[in-house]
Amino acid sequence: YSFGKSRGVVDIYEPEVVRAASAARRPAVLYFHSGAFIAGHRSMGAGMCGWLASHGFVCLSASYRRTGSGAGVSGCVEDAWAALRWTRANAARLNVDPSRIVVAGDSAGGLLATALATGLDPSRLQPVEAELPAAVIGGWPVTALGSRTYAPRRAEDGRWEAT
Repeated sequence: YSFGKSRGVVDIYEPEVVRAASAARRPAVLYFHSGAFIAGHRSMGAGMCGWLASHGFVCLSASYRRTGSGAGVSGCVEDAWAALRWTRANAARLNVDPSRIVVAGDSAGGLLATALATGLDPSRLQPVEAELPAAVIGGWPVTALGSRTYAPRRAEDGRWEAT
């Protein structure tokens, strides 16, 4: 995908059998992987996306920049918005109903999905309302980033440092 200054890759999982009655546009799920914003890969969505495709959904598993890229968590959220906007802009080509795009994610990806579902866009002062997805599916989503570090660390004496 490419939208604005963000670029990334999506793996697209489509229903295998196209029925005559399926001329109607299909629902879609845009999935974001886990990985604490520092690791992970879009291939982590293969199981969920494969299952959804087998049940008639188009599922897109999106990559996004990690915090180590220098863009921070806001860069991850910007990429998530770019993936959603790209999906909507390409809805006809994907045979997707743009009003039935659901966002989903696990852990860090759950935060990205939740950010989209609540209209949180780091490039705007006000929440985005016109572009909200139809629904959100959060698998153990991160919902707070108020710690000093996202990843827990061990002190030299073996105890866990405060996050």
